[in-house]
Amino acid sequence: MDENTPLMRKTVDYEAIHKTDHNGPGDLEGQPVRRRKGPLQELQTMVGTVRQKSWSCFYTVSHPKSWDAKTIWERGVKEPVGLLPCVFLGVLLNVLDALSYGKLIAAGE
Repeated sequence: MDENTPLMRKTVDYEAIHKTDHNGPGDLEGQPVRRRKGPLQELQTMVGTVRQKSWSCFYTVSHPKSWDAKTIWERGVKEPVGLLPCVFLGVLLNVLDALSYGKLIAAGE
């Protein structure tokens, strides 16, 4: 081994490197192109995630031996009560926005 020996042995697809497409010249570093998921694939991923989480929730609710008093207190009582100020602020801002919008429309007539 010397300074000319590559650190990582991999085959290079020279055709892909020198191939041009509608975006310009090909990838000079030989890195794979990440394709964006289509809407149907994103929907399938989302449905799979929802199915997995709902099954996990159903399993936890239907098996009392998996219940933990500390987790129930933190996730079932403490966390929702901690979100109440955010909900109150959001409702207040929506009401104020509606009132100001009503006043702007009334002033324009």
